[in-house]
Amino acid sequence: MKLYSPRAASATFSRWRAGLTGDSMAERGPVVAEAELWARELLEELRASYFSPRAWIRFLRASFVRANVRRRERVRAFRELLALSAAGFAVWALVG
Repeated sequence: MKLYSPRAASATFSRWRAGLTGDSMAERGPVVAEAELWARELLEELRASYFSPRAWIRFLRASFVRANVRRRERVRAFRELLALSAAGFAVWALVG
C-alpha cells in the first residue's frame, strides 16, 4: 500500500488552490512555474540531440549560467545559504 504519491499530492494541492481563487481547473489549466518550463525546454533539446556529449555541454553551460543569474538576483538568500552552510559545517566539525 502506497502511503504517499507525489502525483496525488500535486492534484490535491491544485484542487485546493483552484478553490481559493474560485477558478475551475479546466478554465485555468495546469500551473507551471517559469523554472519548470525552462527545465522542460532544456531537457527536450537534450533529448532531441540524443544526449550527445556536445548536448550535455550545452545543457550544463545553460544550467550554470541560469544558476549564476538567479544567484545575482537573490543575493540575500544566497548569503543566508552560505551562512547556514558555514554554521552547519562548524557544528559538524565540533561534533564529528
